[in-house]
Amino acid sequence: MIDDKRELLKLKQGLVSAEESPLEVDENPEPPKLIGKAALSNFVYHHSLHLKIAGFFLVIGGIFAFFILTAEKHDITILLIADNQEASVFFGIYSARLKKEIEQYTPDFNGNGKVSVECRLIDLVTHVGEIERNPNALQGNMVKLIGEVLTGNSLIYIGNKEALENILGEDMSIEDFYYAFHSMKDTVLEVDSPDDLYIAVRNSGNEKEFSKALTVFSVLFSLTD
Repeated sequence: MIDDKRELLKLKQGLVSAEESPLEVDENPEPPKLIGKAALSNFVYHHSLHLKIAGFFLVIGGIFAFFILTAEKHDITILLIADNQEASVFFGIYSARLKKEIEQYTPDFNGNGKVSVECRLIDLVTHVGEIERNPNALQGNMVKLIGEVLTGNSLIYIGNKEALENILGEDMSIEDFYYAFHSMKDTVLEVDSPDDLYIAVRNSGNEKEFSKALTVFSVLFSLTD
């Protein structure tokens, strides 16, 4: 035993090599197996970055899930689009009232026992008086408008005529807007709208949303019995 200790001491001090020593030395010893808290701590230590990334995405996913599950289910969404001062001010003051009035003429499409109309403002005004608007805010609204046009979930547009024409560009056709540029003053709504405010129904190919939009449009313009 004493000799073994001496040989082991020589190995540690580097006086002899493993090949020269009579002791049997395992040059690739297996690490001790960890269990319980030690194993958990070791796993967390070696995978901390991956755990942080996974935790981040779990939190983000949880937030999205919360908003999806708790979001109000609207029967229809209407875009309020303004690219001049008059329309922008009108929507800013009367959008809540406009929503309530349109809800009076909107069926309960989703059958949840409650009529809910979402009026989503897209303000494209570049200047307020002589003051230029924040370009980031304007760019954000442009992105929202493009998203709405691409998804085709909002098919009733209310806005000043130039704003609606700019959405269509030079290719304005009946395929894009089923009913285009009907004055808001001709609707059954009691809100006193500007002369240059129009309503249009877009045909995006989404038959379900298009049918809902036509139903609301027809009621607003007293086209149904």
